[in-house]
Order: sequence, then structure tokens, then C-alpha cells
Amino acid sequence: IRYYEIAHEISPANTERLLTLSKLLHKTGDAEKAANILKGAVTDLRGDVSTSEHLLGEIYLSKGETEKALNSFLKAHRKNPTDITIMNSLANAYRQLGKQEHALDMYNKIIDINNDNSEAYYEMGKTFLEMGNKQKAIENMKKAWELNPFSKEITSDLRALARQDKVFL
Repeated sequence: IRYYEIAHEISPANTERLLTLSKLLHKTGDAEKAANILKGAVTDLRGDVSTSEHLLGEIYLSKGETEKALNSFLKAHRKNPTDITIMNSLANAYRQLGKQEHALDMYNKIIDINNDNSEAYYEMGKTFLEMGNKQKAIENMKKAWELNPFSKEITSDLRALARQDKVFL
């Protein structure tokens, strides 16, 4: 970390180094310092703003600041509207804020880009479950499982749902 801090002082406009420093700080538990570096990067640099905003959103999310995370994800999405990782983070933030319809819309957009994205189907299933629509939840989780049958998480959740409704898959 110290190497990256010194390098940042010498050459503060190096986007890649800034992102690496921010990631390292976040991983070592200094989310506040990581967020401050990224805020500066987003303001000062002309580099990959979508990556900076996305990482900043993830840091906010880890700190429980979901509204700030959502705003960062929205900025990242505007800069890079087809990045599935950003779209997934955005959808998850919407879900955490209780905006399930927005989350479903984003998951559907992910599937429009890549209809083999098991994570999007799985997260849609969980969203439908939160909304009380078990049938849609099962349909989406089943599709996720078909795409990724080795996922223990998907298999476990799908089995639990099937047992609740006594559905045979």
C-alpha cells in the first residue's frame, strides 16, 4: 500500500494506480480513505470514470450507505450502459432500497445483453420472492440452475422453494 501511496503523491493522475490503491485500502478495511481517493479520481481525472464510480459505489455499499452507492452506480451506468457488472450492482442496490421493480428492469436488461447470465436469473428469482411471487421466483431460479447447475447457492435456494410449495422440479 505504501508504494501506491508514494506513487500517487508523485503522479496523482495515474488512474490505474489510483484504482489499485483504492481497492487495496478497501480490502484492508480503510473504506473511508478508499472512498476519498475515488472521489478525487472521479472529480480530477479523465480516465475510466465508470470504473471509479462503480468501485466507489461498492465501497459505499460495504459501509451501508446504499443511497450513495446507488448514485455512484447510476453515474457509472450512464458512462458505460452495457457493463453487466455495473448493471448488476445497480440492480442489487435498487433491491436493497426496496425498489424491486427497478431491480427487475435492470436484471431484464442484463438478460437482453446476455441471456445466459445465471446470476441475473437467480437475482430476479430472489427479487420475485421478496415481492411474494413464488411462481416467478421458481421459474427464474430454475433457469439460473439450468445455466449453472453446479452453483450450491442456486441449488439450495431452488430446493428450499420447491419444498415450501411442494413443487417437483
